[in-house]
Amino acid sequence: MTEPYQDALRTGSTTRLLSPLRTTRAIAPESLAQAVHGLVLFVAVVGATFVADYPVGKMLLYSVGSVVLFWSAHVYSAVLAHQHAAKASLPTGLATVWHEARRALPLLEACIAPVIPLLLAVLEILPTPVAYGASVSVGVGTLALVGFLALHNRRASLRRSLVAAATTGGFGAVIIAAETFLH
Repeated sequence: MTEPYQDALRTGSTTRLLSPLRTTRAIAPESLAQAVHGLVLFVAVVGATFVADYPVGKMLLYSVGSVVLFWSAHVYSAVLAHQHAAKASLPTGLATVWHEARRALPLLEACIAPVIPLLLAVLEILPTPVAYGASVSVGVGTLALVGFLALHNRRASLRRSLVAAATTGGFGAVIIAAETFLH
């Protein structure tokens, strides 16, 4: 073990043990919001399509398609807002579109982990019910991690960071359950 970890273990300091989770730069609030939006949308659509007994390929297509459409709408609205704020009489340039598309990437990136079990089911490596459970679990777990990092990266205590993780993961689970129940 490296020296900082040995010291942290010796003193029982969870703050020092968890320090590698702190990013070198603060996570932007809009990035966290986009990640949460993307995850909740993705996993809610997975739940709704599973309850509707769709084949796993359709479940994957609808879930990914919904997130990509939501991301596109987010980029479009951000470009419109930029154009309005600039009071531009000329059309918005491709550079602005590209900038907003990159800024909204956390919405898509957050969904990568829960997509993997569904891809494994499409490839017939996992059975559909297992892939569904894994996708939802990974999605809720990722939501909890986002909640944890939101506070942990602001140097909050471990207890507050864990409460944020439980709250964010729980909120996602409630939204997913509601979406599943409605369908």
